[in-house]
Amino acid sequence: MENRKVSNYQLDLPSTCLRCSSKVKSALEGSRGAKFIFLLITILATSLVIGDGILTPCISVLSAVGGIKAATPAMTEGTEALFADLGHFTVRSIQISTCAVSYPALILAYSGQAS
Repeated sequence: MENRKVSNYQLDLPSTCLRCSSKVKSALEGSRGAKFIFLLITILATSLVIGDGILTPCISVLSAVGGIKAATPAMTEGTEALFADLGHFTVRSIQISTCAVSYPALILAYSGQAS
């Protein structure tokens, strides 16, 4: 109850545009339906950004491998052999190496590209 008294403080706004936007803001803040719709829009937008962050590197790697195959087909037998050699390791050792080496290196590489 005390928060409503504090947030209902009215400030004289200099223009009609600001008065109108203040009324719209108050109406949206008081509406449960509007809050729910904005929550859904926010969740959708967040999932799209995360999906884009996941799919873009995969597509980049696939297109790079496709370019390598087109340029020199002999080079792709080395990458296939690299992934075939993972069968010699246990699942636990692959998980540890992914978490301790590969993932941090990938995060550092993407952070460097982002900055």
